[in-house]
Amino acid sequence: MTSNLLISLLLLVLILIRQLSARVVLHQTRTFLILIGIGCLLAYQGRSTIHWNLLLLSAIGFGDIFLPIFFGWLRAISSKIWFDSEKQLIFCKGTLITAGLWLAYIALRGMIGYLIKGSDNFMLISLGLSLLTQRELIWQRVSRFFPREISKNQAFQLEYDKKDK
Repeated sequence: MTSNLLISLLLLVLILIRQLSARVVLHQTRTFLILIGIGCLLAYQGRSTIHWNLLLLSAIGFGDIFLPIFFGWLRAISSKIWFDSEKQLIFCKGTLITAGLWLAYIALRGMIGYLIKGSDNFMLISLGLSLLTQRELIWQRVSRFFPREISKNQAFQLEYDKKDK
């Protein structure tokens, strides 16, 4: 088992736990872009062990671009979104369908990684792209369904970012 696969599996467990808990909707993409960047770095470092061929390129296109975007979209529309009038913020939480979609995504991506040598080098890129897609689509849904209330989440995010620095 490669270190990339181990890191990816650990991240997926943490992500699944986090996705099934209620959280304030924020429009933060930096973490996912960093994850994609680390994935690119790891893929670049492993390039000498990769045997490039049409099957691998197809696996990257399907397993690391199409599948993450598709499952990110499905998870975004399966997540529950609501406005908490007491806290004056919009929250989201994954559902059992969201968890099932994660498991299906993990199984499909894992199968591709197992069957096609070298494709596991791109798993962090795939994971980051999937999470980025989900986050962006949830933000678009929230903006569409709660156009006035979204300003409270944006103000909350500014405060959150100040504490982060």
